[in-house]
Amino acid sequence: MTQVKSRICRLLRGRTCSAGAVLAAALFLGVPASDAFGQSARADEPEESAGADADAPSFLDLDRPTIGLPIRLPFTEDVQDPLFAMLIGLVENDIYGTLNRSRLQAELDRRDAGTKLPYERLVDVTRLPADRDRPTNTIEVRFDDDVKLPVPYSILGYNPGSLRVSQTCRFLEWKLGKIEVPYMDGKGDDRHQKMARLEDVHLYSLVEGELLLDIDGWIDALMGGGLDDTDMVALMLCRYEGDWHGFAMGYNHDRKGRSGAMNFREDKIVFPSPTEVKTLGRKMRARAESLRENSTGVRGTVPQSGRP
Repeated sequence: MTQVKSRICRLLRGRTCSAGAVLAAALFLGVPASDAFGQSARADEPEESAGADADAPSFLDLDRPTIGLPIRLPFTEDVQDPLFAMLIGLVENDIYGTLNRSRLQAELDRRDAGTKLPYERLVDVTRLPADRDRPTNTIEVRFDDDVKLPVPYSILGYNPGSLRVSQTCRFLEWKLGKIEVPYMDGKGDDRHQKMARLEDVHLYSLVEGELLLDIDGWIDALMGGGLDDTDMVALMLCRYEGDWHGFAMGYNHDRKGRSGAMNFREDKIVFPSPTEVKTLGRKMRARAESLRENSTGVRGTVPQSGRP
């Protein structure tokens, strides 16, 4: 037990070993709590030596709640890109903590998996649950600086442009479960109302930082209103028609609403956007802005009357 205690305290890098810290580190190491809190391993003892432990993973940073993550991260099976599969797996299984670049790389290497997504500039992604100081879940994404990342997916055979992302972006998250959103389908006399049924809905409102889709000029001119530079204000993750989808919602330079979707099973952008995707973008963007205002008292900096 003394050896277990020593290993945990070395993992904590010389910090005072409070009961909570010891239990969290024990869970991370896969050590039974009974061993961590045995008679010969008092939880309130400080570690004599602050030396690093060779057993401690290089990705561990106790200034961030990395120890909230399980030893093996879940991957959502029906998502094609492994990085998206990892991130969606954390959300789907309601896991909280910090995933940094080293841990992310280790998980991809363990599965011998490659990804289209450029993550070399990523520092970490932290997901925290609601508590007394947080009215809802929060997600923080940190890069080593403000970054410009190429969009790694094509639209009509062309890479449309890049994403400009602040060094730190923070989102509020709401778990909405199952929802139904009405939309109008068809034309003329055939126009009728249908329902878009979404499951496992997670809605995110950007409350700190900037996320800008910068479309290449010639594609912007070619597509007109169909594809614009867009300041993102909200994201959504959900199951739609059985597949995991991601939605990005925001406004163009004229403050008109814009939105788009990606099918994670097919690993492609949904383009052109069908009627239901445009309606979902418009209504869920408005809902995210309303939820943000209710949670923070801060209204969005753009009007809510824009069309997607």
